Amino acid sequence: MRLRNFTDANVKVEITPTVDTKGGKTAGTPFTVTLARGQVYEVQSKSTDGTNNTDPAATSWSTTGAKAGDLTGTRVRVVEGCGKINVFSGARSSHVTKGNCGSGINGRDHLYTQVLPTAALGKDYVLMPFSGQTGGYAYKVIAAKDTTKVYVNGTLVNTILKAGQWIYGHITTAVATSISTDKPAYVVQYMKNGVCSGLGGSAGDPAIFISPDVNQQLIKTLVGTATTSNMNQHWVNILVRQTAKNSVKINNVAQPASIFTNVGSKYAYAQVKVNNPSANTIQSDSGFVCVAYGVGPYESYSYSAGAVFENVVGITAEELRELEEQAHNPAQLQKALVAKLAAYTDYLFNKDLKEKGYITDYSRRFIELYNSILESLHKEIHGEKQIKVGTIKVTHSMIMNEVRKANKGRVMDAEFKEEN
Repeated sequence: MRLRNFTDANVKVEITPTVDTKGGKTAGTPFTVTLARGQVYEVQSKSTDGTNNTDPAATSWSTTGAKAGDLTGTRVRVVEGCGKINVFSGARSSHVTKGNCGSGINGRDHLYTQVLPTAALGKDYVLMPFSGQTGGYAYKVIAAKDTTKVYVNGTLVNTILKAGQWIYGHITTAVATSISTDKPAYVVQYMKNGVCSGLGGSAGDPAIFISPDVNQQLIKTLVGTATTSNMNQHWVNILVRQTAKNSVKINNVAQPASIFTNVGSKYAYAQVKVNNPSANTIQSDSGFVCVAYGVGPYESYSYSAGAVFENVVGITAEELRELEEQAHNPAQLQKALVAKLAAYTDYLFNKDLKEKGYITDYSRRFIELYNSILESLHKEIHGEKQIKVGTIKVTHSMIMNEVRKANKGRVMDAEFKEEN
């Protein structure tokens, strides 16, 4: 695991490792490091803790299976300073799923990915199979909160009692998997080696990426292939709502709805092979999530190529209970909710002006969403004496269709500069 400070002169970071580290730090005991701008700090588990040719543990609290030396669930947070850090996680050499899939020894490879902040996590995920990999894939669900319930394809499969603990899943066929949780969680998808994945021979190797929540959708993205002398086959997996299967374009060419496979009753995915090498523009006015990946002899990669990964603006159940007392007065209730959203808008503006010098396209879209929410809220509470107590999650992408309908043709009062 690597940490890097990109902003402040000095940032103090607290790290609570899940296992004993090579540098002598004890599992479960927090320690701090201070990073100057541009500095990198690496945390590594003991090399003697690694295991070979062993089935992965089913959970982080299992007494059997490979988990020794696994830093999954390590907590990293800034405790002093206002700077931001990037966190990367992985392993030097990994078998997925294990060293022997019953047809000879499979290969291994390093795994490396950037870790999302917990504020960007969601509760609804769809894992899409990799093209041609009939042997499926593996995944982990890591809880960000205590007592997190995990549902797979609608069925409760486990309750993770502590934040940072995880469960492991092994999908053995080329099918999509819906994973939902009752609290925010990480969902990590792993590509298997060729022998285990079904590609066979030397094709492919293990790869990793952290999946975005299905609501973290983009309208447009540019996807590049990770071409090397060996890496010569590339795909993109595109996830949309089933009502948006006719809305996807790649390099301005409309994709037929027939290429999509339904997942449950809400979503659909497509696997599209792209040229080697190539850069491809993918867009959909209705929003999408995109995963890019590729394979070659003893090589592979995967990354989330289209997702917002924005912070989730939440109004908690406790806050709503307080607001419920005002439900007899819709205008007063609306005013209180407006204040919540306006505060975040102010935060966005200040952040943009400080870091960019102008108001970004992201903030413009949030303003549109903000207006749409207020309109919807007004309709919902008008004449009502009570409101439902729950959690409202606000991202621009999760109700993008409503934004477009509510704000079509609307001219904003402020001037905005589009980001390139």
